[in-house]
Amino acid sequence: RGEGGVPWAKQFAILCRRSLLHSCRNPLSSYVVVGRTVVMSLLVGSLYFQLDLSAEGIMNRQGAIFFVLVNQIFSSLGSLHLLLDEQEIVAHESRSAWYPISAYYTAKQVAELPVQLFTSALFAIVAYWMVGFQPSGTRFINFLMAMLLTGLVGESYILVCGAVTTSGKVAIVIAPVLMALFMLFGGFFINAGSVPPYYAWIKYISLFNYLNGALQKNEFQGLLFENGVTGEEVLDSLHLLPLSVWANLSVICGMIFGFRAISFVFVRRNFTPSPFQLPPSAPAARPKSEGGEEMKTEEEGMEGRRVG
Repeated sequence: RGEGGVPWAKQFAILCRRSLLHSCRNPLSSYVVVGRTVVMSLLVGSLYFQLDLSAEGIMNRQGAIFFVLVNQIFSSLGSLHLLLDEQEIVAHESRSAWYPISAYYTAKQVAELPVQLFTSALFAIVAYWMVGFQPSGTRFINFLMAMLLTGLVGESYILVCGAVTTSGKVAIVIAPVLMALFMLFGGFFINAGSVPPYYAWIKYISLFNYLNGALQKNEFQGLLFENGVTGEEVLDSLHLLPLSVWANLSVICGMIFGFRAISFVFVRRNFTPSPFQLPPSAPAARPKSEGGEEMKTEEEGMEGRRVG
């Protein structure tokens, strides 16, 4: 049971409804997110419109994959406000024992999920068929799942940055720096086989590495280009991790849960205020007479007369 004897499930339902109502009463941010998604999906679709199987198509496909991943990940930077904007309110309500932090945190994640999934699915549907990736229902489902998980893992990472720092200004500086580090070892800018041994471990914690591996294998497996190069030969030259499409996506699922668990630990620590304590009271000063001497209290005067 939650705070005040109210079941945790009921507290979660109330908080989830409150978050949904807040989003409905302030729909501008949702409209902006949807509008941005439409614009970016049309941009990538028109830029790489209907890729062919020429030699240039190899590089263009890799460029399109890079574009969609970077767009989805960095679109999650807006998630910083999810927790930080309500930090003082949550601290006050938690101190008043209205609800536990766990109920608030879970409700906030669930309330934001519909918009996140809708925009990721919208981007995937428009971009996939305009770019001209392999016209296969199975491969499209793989791509769709990869886009959904990309949005979720990006949001999860941003939540960690916000929960650890508890400062939007600090988080907005740290988040892109670490994200750029992950991107550097994601297989876009340097071949995985060329990474120095002392940096090799970074690719195993880079979310870009697993997302890139899933999308590259989903697109290139089974292709034969006009110059005689097969998709498998392209994949061999990239030196990707020996994981299948769904194995890579499974690792991303683990990162999503891991990031959100870390975020919850720091939210519980940083958003829960310490009990309020009154400062120690100072001894009251004695009133002074007109001459500047301290006046005796009535009890001290009576005691002096008895002694006399």
